[in-house]
Amino acid sequence: MPTNAPATAESSTPTRALVILAHPDDPEFGAGGTVARWVDAGIEVHYVIVTDGSKGSGDPAMTPTRLAAIRVEEQRAAAAVLGVGVASLWRRSRLATLLMFLPVLVTLMAVVAAGHNLWPRFFFFAAAFIVVAAIRGGWVLVHWLVRWRPAAVATGGAAAVAAMSLLTVPRAWQPKQQFQAAYDFAEAERRPGDEVVALDIAYHVYFLQGKGGNWRFTSSLTMLGDAERSGPRTWVVYTLPARLRAVAPALFDYLAPPRYELIRTFPATVGGGEIHVLRHDATVHD
Repeated sequence: MPTNAPATAESSTPTRALVILAHPDDPEFGAGGTVARWVDAGIEVHYVIVTDGSKGSGDPAMTPTRLAAIRVEEQRAAAAVLGVGVASLWRRSRLATLLMFLPVLVTLMAVVAAGHNLWPRFFFFAAAFIVVAAIRGGWVLVHWLVRWRPAAVATGGAAAVAAMSLLTVPRAWQPKQQFQAAYDFAEAERRPGDEVVALDIAYHVYFLQGKGGNWRFTSSLTMLGDAERSGPRTWVVYTLPARLRAVAPALFDYLAPPRYELIRTFPATVGGGEIHVLRHDATVHD
């Protein structure tokens, strides 16, 4: 949002801009083109990345206030366990501890020096090191708190955590979003003369993958209407409904029943990232 642009209809280009979003890569997805043009024009752009953790739960009974409070407590507990683990590792072997965490510092310095955004994906490699420190922290805390056979209790706890983590393997192994499955489904279900339209993020994914040679790609309500008039049935593939509602509210409302029928939803491990396949039948609704 402009911080000092004149409040007139004639001016739409600020001299300074403040971009406020929740996650590190949201500015690129939501306003990357605009920000790039502003920077090229010599405009001073600042990012503010802020979130209170009140979104992202699949529990319909969960409230934003309660979810934010739970996540604060989880972060405090995790920081305590991790801190104890790092301290214990440091006392045991300073060299090993440095070798584990020095790459994180080097990566941080390199990214900052390059002027790049600090995306979490740059630090995924350090997850194993963090797990080691967390396990060590849990082990030490058990020895502090448990009086009866603490070594056996700590070993059993570590084994239980490892066993439970196996349950997450299928979910972790699956793609975050099943774009290929949704593509195959739409291609199998379409009839001769049907139009298939990929919207917004789905458009970008299929376009970059070189798929959907006879699909239409748009985020325009007008172009969707053109597709509907071109065939007896129109299929729509889209994902991240919260984003679509934000960037194209009229288009999102247009997809509501009864005009469009939800045929299938492909689950995702990304919150709100399910891929929806809808169908409009012109012989019924037009």
